[in-house]
Amino acid sequence: MKNPLITRLALEFEGTGDRQPDAAAPQAAEPPLVVDVDGTLVRTDLLVESAVHLLMSRPLDAVRLPFWLLAGKDRLKTEIADRIALEIDTLPLDGKVLAFMAAAKTAGREVYLASASDARVVAALAARVGGVDGIFATGPGVNLAGRAKRDRLVAAFGEGGFDYIGNSAADVAVWEAARRGYVIRNGFADPGKRYTVAERPLEVLARNPFTLKSVLKAARVHQWAKNVLLFVPLVLGGGVFDSDTVLRALLCFLAFGLLASATYIANDVIDVQNDRRHRSKRHRPLASGALSIPFALLLVLGGGGLGLALGALLGTPVLLGLLGYTALTFAYSWRLKRVPVLDTALLAGLYTWRLFVGILVAGVMLSPWLLVFSFAFFLSLSLAKRHTEIAGMAAAGRDALPGRGYRTVDGPLVMAMGVAAGVSSLLVFVLYLIEGAFAAATFTLPQALWALPVILLLWLGRVWLLCGRGELHDDPVEFAVVDHTSHFLGGLAAATVIVALLA
Repeated sequence: MKNPLITRLALEFEGTGDRQPDAAAPQAAEPPLVVDVDGTLVRTDLLVESAVHLLMSRPLDAVRLPFWLLAGKDRLKTEIADRIALEIDTLPLDGKVLAFMAAAKTAGREVYLASASDARVVAALAARVGGVDGIFATGPGVNLAGRAKRDRLVAAFGEGGFDYIGNSAADVAVWEAARRGYVIRNGFADPGKRYTVAERPLEVLARNPFTLKSVLKAARVHQWAKNVLLFVPLVLGGGVFDSDTVLRALLCFLAFGLLASATYIANDVIDVQNDRRHRSKRHRPLASGALSIPFALLLVLGGGGLGLALGALLGTPVLLGLLGYTALTFAYSWRLKRVPVLDTALLAGLYTWRLFVGILVAGVMLSPWLLVFSFAFFLSLSLAKRHTEIAGMAAAGRDALPGRGYRTVDGPLVMAMGVAAGVSSLLVFVLYLIEGAFAAATFTLPQALWALPVILLLWLGRVWLLCGRGELHDDPVEFAVVDHTSHFLGGLAAATVIVALLA
């Protein structure tokens, strides 16, 4: 039995004498403890995760979901479980519920899992947890939820013959039949506040609210720094002195930020199982269970819809540019991020797409030199991100990167390509200065721009030096946001552009 958490925790309780409220020091006749799974023991919904996984991995089968549902929820769950195997060992568990179960085991009580999820999934979870005396779960002909779960437990233990831990309105019927009820408050739901059992309030065992911090973390608000690229065509084209154009660019910045956050959250929904196997991504709100997938999908619809609405206000070309970005992002999240090299090329293209949309907003001439520089520069950063992940994978003793197509042996090649792309971007930038920037009437002192290739060289060199040492954050953009040296070089670059414009 792999990783028997309850058995281990029970031994710890027995050794320290620690006890949990109400599960502590029971009498010999204490009834069994029955624990719900979705949203209670597991900080996610197994059916929702399975359906998302089916949609991403077997889209043709996913088309049949509505027909399975029409045949009954038990049929739906059985059909999905026949096709999808969730990674049980990485599912986020509620530590307080585990500790409560361990206290009950130490006190000599029986512990059962009762879930509306498919019996095969619940059995695998019980094997992971360990110390579980039995399971009650959905099977052919019965969806074990609500009153069906109540009836099954009453038949097994009698009315008032068990204690029950649940988390939602679907558990009310079970709480009514239990001797004592415990509630897990998740997100914005609060069944403990709305319901009582035999005129007794449910005892709150754990609170797991959706916090603003978790929402902002999932939305990757710090990644909005990438959208500064929208202003580059505005500055280089002289539109910075036009208040209407500046206002349009600011609205586009907001629209792009909302849309990008929506696509980041959608990517986390799609990649949640792989993220749980990653050394740092497992702490993301969806992977850790701090946010639920249904709530995340609402954020995707809300943020994406508002972003596209703002884009529509800026005109059809900008709206089409935002739609193109969305389509490329979903193609990346769904399949293309699993193709080595192509994934980094697409990431570089998404950065460059921001410049393209900025050109549409500012209404300036397209500069091929600038777009080629952007692609090469951000290709270098994307490869730095992959190299860091490969190095972390090697340090963890793995030979493959979860959810990606890279292996440990690819590290030297990825570094070589990344450094080459960075050097190439500097060369292209110099050609851009000679062929475009110096000839533009926008700059009164274009010679000052010669400082920019030097600044970029220093920063890229620092990124790859730290990458080679294994000291770089997973994402170079996140690194730049918190790195003081990057702040200094960025300020120096901004000052250089201001001097070139105004001197």
